Amino acid sequence: MPLGKDSAGYTAPLEDVGLTVDRYEDPPGWHERLVAAYSAVVSAEPALRPELGAPAMDALVLEMSLTLQLDPYRRRVLVAARRT
Repeated sequence: MPLGKDSAGYTAPLEDVGLTVDRYEDPPGWHERLVAAYSAVVSAEPALRPELGAPAMDALVLEMSLTLQLDPYRRRVLVAARRT
């Protein structure tokens, strides 16, 4: 994605606080990697539960299951910025 104003409005707030955006991109395949990682953690619940404990595992599985079900993330961006 070219530098400058983007449709989601992520560049403008960075520039508004005095940063110069040097790199701005949507990492390719981020959504597929998120689904794969979250699905793997949910599937590994029996092995992880003894190490994490019930409260932590319950919270983790709930968050990841809801994220997989609702798919709330529109996009992710990688930004490299510097103070000007």
